[in-house]
Amino acid sequence: MGNITAGIELIRKLPRQEGVMRLVWPLMTTSVGTKFGKTEAGAVWLDAARTSAFDFYQFWLNTEDRDAVPYLKCFTFLDRTALEELAAATAAAPERREAQRVLAREVTMLVHGREAAARAETSAQKVFSDTADALSDEELLAMAGDAQRRTCLPPS
Repeated sequence: MGNITAGIELIRKLPRQEGVMRLVWPLMTTSVGTKFGKTEAGAVWLDAARTSAFDFYQFWLNTEDRDAVPYLKCFTFLDRTALEELAAATAAAPERREAQRVLAREVTMLVHGREAAARAETSAQKVFSDTADALSDEELLAMAGDAQRRTCLPPS
């Protein structure tokens, strides 16, 4: 309620108010009922300085099976047919994690851009497969820089 009130007050103070839209979203929770938000442990940030594209991608890739399709509906612009196909694929073979892969790719692309999403996806495939030794020096340095950034940030 505080955020809604603060937003309304900000809009009132703006010189031009035409075309202002307000959106209220119900509290987002996981399938087990825990809050989905920035105050939760392991939360991600939209700012690449706080959460690298690789870590952002990994966050979405590690989504629980039951949450993947609902998150695809809320956080991506996929059409109904694609969502239905991913729901069916996830129900038939959850171990393939198709919905999570698409969720991670789509949301990372929206937040960090197409190139960063592609790099994060490629690096994740290499790191978590038998081809980890195939990481290029550039990929290793980028991941090391991301790790250093994570450990050097002041606590929030």
